[in-house]
Amino acid sequence: MVTTRKPAHRPKKAAPKRPAKKPFDHFAYAIELSKRIPEEELAKVPRDLAENFDHYHDGAPKQR
Repeated sequence: MVTTRKPAHRPKKAAPKRPAKKPFDHFAYAIELSKRIPEEELAKVPRDLAENFDHYHDGAPKQR
């Protein structure tokens, strides 16, 4: 007959406490990136880009 022994119970060590990470601010990152775009490139962006994004991205008919 084979008997198996349960391993001795060992208390788990507490994980070392780490300082809380500051959450990543995506909005602030986007603002910082937009500051790097030259003015002459921003002038090329269509004024109705938000309204007609599907037109410029996918070739759908313009909304207005």
